[in-house]
Amino acid sequence: MLSDVLPPDRAEDHRLVEGLSTGNPDVLDEIYNHYYPRVESFVCQHSGTPDEARDLFQELLMAIFYNTQKSDFELTCAFSTYLFSVCRNLWFKELRQRKLEYTKVDTDTLHMDDDEATDTRLQWEKYQLYRKCFRQMEDTCRQLLRLYMRGTDMKTIARKMGFGSAGYARKRKIMCKDKLVSLVQNDDCYERLGVCE
Repeated sequence: MLSDVLPPDRAEDHRLVEGLSTGNPDVLDEIYNHYYPRVESFVCQHSGTPDEARDLFQELLMAIFYNTQKSDFELTCAFSTYLFSVCRNLWFKELRQRKLEYTKVDTDTLHMDDDEATDTRLQWEKYQLYRKCFRQMEDTCRQLLRLYMRGTDMKTIARKMGFGSAGYARKRKIMCKDKLVSLVQNDDCYERLGVCE
């Protein structure tokens, strides 16, 4: 296993990414328990609410999950740096859209320096493209993928979504994921990975 030959800090990052990419419920819970309090604190300190922080965190997990499905995915910085970089940029974009005033964030708040921010630029641009395409999907697919990324088991997803069985829920999950990948790959922004509104 790759994590066995990496330095301890990088091995831990790899373990988190690997667990998230496979939808491991234990790893998802660990990520939530470890990182969500800081994300909520950040959002609430910058004109947000706990409910908005929860929505933001779900989108963060979906973004990272989507990126890990790409064959060329490579985490070029610490997992925490990547997560908090997307968090900061996504939330500030939301604030700009609302035309709210906010103060400049001390980089120590999110444990990220300028070099690390540069390292995450490509991931952020990919996330913007993913988010645009995710919003184009039907409500059923968006809801199903959100439940899946929270670590909800297929039996529970089937019950909540009104599906006949866990097997059918699994089939729909695969179809929705394939649809999202197709939307991304067929988008005009895919090749240049720019931010298109």
